[in-house]
Amino acid sequence: MSSALNAQVHKLKATFITGIIRYMQWPQTSGGDFIIGVLDVNHPITTELNGMAGGRKVGLSQIKVVEFESIQSLTSCNILFIPKKNTSLSKKCLDKLVNSHVIIITEEQDWVPREATINFKSVENKLAFNLNTSNAAAQKVQISEKLKQMASN
Repeated sequence: MSSALNAQVHKLKATFITGIIRYMQWPQTSGGDFIIGVLDVNHPITTELNGMAGGRKVGLSQIKVVEFESIQSLTSCNILFIPKKNTSLSKKCLDKLVNSHVIIITEEQDWVPREATINFKSVENKLAFNLNTSNAAAQKVQISEKLKQMASN
């Protein structure tokens, strides 16, 4: 994939991630930032997410994008994007973030990781996604009917 096309894909995924927030409802928290985590350092999607999240809020919480170098550095977040090269770590991430109401987003083309609530894939050269509502329910995150209808499951 060319670097220009790859950059466009990262931008689309970041747009989707920041856009779906309005179709989900997390349990009430005691405040603090709304964290979108990326399990990688210097991943191109981080720049896109920072550009789109800057100044935006979820309720009263400021959206903040945080990169995590490893599972050991992983802290509580609302959304965790796990790039394809780190998909094998998704179970360990979920185990570490138990009771944090995290939505895990992956990007596997031919299979959906069991721990993922959302998985990006390409369908007829267009970005699409699988949605696992059971995982969202286990995290106590409510998914709107509109988001369910947009999924390509």
